[in-house]
Amino acid sequence: MADLADRITDAELVVMQAFWQAGGPLTVAQLVQKLCQSTGWKPSTVKTLVRRLVAKNALGPDPAQEHHYRPLVSRRDYGAAATSKLLTTVYQGNTDEMLRAVKQAGAPRTRGKGRA
Repeated sequence: MADLADRITDAELVVMQAFWQAGGPLTVAQLVQKLCQSTGWKPSTVKTLVRRLVAKNALGPDPAQEHHYRPLVSRRDYGAAATSKLLTTVYQGNTDEMLRAVKQAGAPRTRGKGRA
């Protein structure tokens, strides 16, 4: 799983996020409609990214619905892999340093909310 964070590109991550936000399987046509509007990508770009994610075993066909795809990797698992990669590559395994950086940057959802 840890290598998945290395193999998924930023553009592919946008596609994965669309699936995670949908909360269920999507057709390529649904994905094209959603992503072309929000990203400005052409349909061929979205289709290429889906093919790449299938090849990387991050997406797969939904056995219950023909022509639908579903994520084979959860947001939680991807997040754990990406966090592990960040901890290793940027902070050389120093969790205290990483947590200080996160606290200093502030989490987007809690910034300005007066949390202690």
